[in-house]
Amino acid sequence: RLATNSFTAQERQTIYTSEASSNEHTLELLRTLARLELRSTEDISIYLQNIYDQTVSSDILLVSAYLSEPILEFARQKMEEGFHVRILVVGFVAAADLPGEEVDVVCLYDYFTRLAKGDQAARERRTAETPEGPPVSEPVVRSA
Repeated sequence: RLATNSFTAQERQTIYTSEASSNEHTLELLRTLARLELRSTEDISIYLQNIYDQTVSSDILLVSAYLSEPILEFARQKMEEGFHVRILVVGFVAAADLPGEEVDVVCLYDYFTRLAKGDQAARERRTAETPEGPPVSEPVVRSA
């Protein structure tokens, strides 16, 4: 099931799909995600209140560009009811604003920043190991 407070150019209303598990349904969810506008239909706190009782899947993944108290409160309440909730934040979140261990928050901005820094450090190590000539190229993975 996909619930979003965004909309597509074809439908300027909140999207709340049916629940299913077929390949066709998954493909339709991906198509919908690709068409989403980067705007919201209503304030996130109002939106989460409106969908609260309808959100009954055992696993809830809440994707947001930011982290806010209404998002954290929604997650905490659902977790108290026995649901597994993960919040995936695609924007930056200051370490001081992270809720700690009680709520599962993954910050993609932080993840990819660390990954890029680690990648750069690996390149610098390889360059240092080959002082003469160009740096060692990345290994090429070939499938059989």
